Formats: sequence, C-alpha cells, structure tokens
Amino acid sequence: MVRRDALGLRHFDFNGHVLILSFWASWCSPCLVELPTFSQMQKKLKNQGLQVLAVNVEDGNDGKKFAEDFWARNKFDFFSFFDSTKALAESFQIDMLPSNFVIDKSGRLAFSGFGSTDWSSSQIVELIDGLLQEAPQQIAKRPPAPTPPAVLKSIQGPQDDEAAEEDVD
Repeated sequence: MVRRDALGLRHFDFNGHVLILSFWASWCSPCLVELPTFSQMQKKLKNQGLQVLAVNVEDGNDGKKFAEDFWARNKFDFFSFFDSTKALAESFQIDMLPSNFVIDKSGRLAFSGFGSTDWSSSQIVELIDGLLQEAPQQIAKRPPAPTPPAVLKSIQGPQDDEAAEEDVD
C-alpha cells in the first residue's frame, strides 16, 4: 500500500475517522519502531474508525525502495505516501522525525507527538479510544487543541478556507 504521492487524497476522505498522520524516513530508527505499532493499532481499531497514514519525506530512490520493501515485508495494512518535495512536511512545520498528528473525527488536531512516542502507553491508548468513542455533540463541545494555521490548511485543503475561518471563531 505504498503510493508514490497523495494526489487525490483529501481530508474529507477521512471525515468521521480518527486519523494518525505519521511523518517518517528510512534512516529514522524511532520511525521504524513506531510503524509496526501503528499497524497493530490499525488492525485492532480500523472497524471503530481509526485510519493511519504514513508520509515518507525522503526524496532519493534508495529511501523509496527501502520504504516499498519495508511495507511489503511487514505487510502493513495502512497507506504510506511519499512527500519527496516536502510540501506536506513544510505545511505541518516538520523539523524532526518521527512527527505524528492525531486528528479527530471532525478534522481537528487532538494530539501531536515529536520524536519517539510510546503509542502503546495507557495515555495514548486512552486518548485514541476516547476520540473513537466521541459522539458528534461531544466533539462540538470540546475545545480544539491549538492548531497552527498551516496545519489547518493542509488538513482542510484550499477549498475549505472559509469553513476553517468559521471554525476558529
């Protein structure tokens, strides 16, 4: 499920899902430790609405070849995309790997983790379970986590600028 790019992929493809967006590279040891954990989470919680997307930020063919082989060898059941131009990474202001974002069912940032994160910790499991169980009326009442405007624009896409402004008020 490794794709060369994320063309055609929009935030609304994940409406109603809790999304883990993980930026990674083949040379990043903590990234390679996290990816199997994400695969386990995806298998366990996919039917409850969890979706994991991994974004590889390498621009060389060696990194891409490694990613494709790594995915095939581990039989990960979530998508990985290449961001070789670093456009998505820049819009999320990524300056270290791994960088991970948990986005709630309404498209708001619920959690971000930079560097090595224990995704099987009780705190993270409780966070993800809570987000998966949230009803729409609960989401509307919960104040959003601080989200830089560039992150909002990346998640929502350019056609949603007006809606993003309404959400901020």
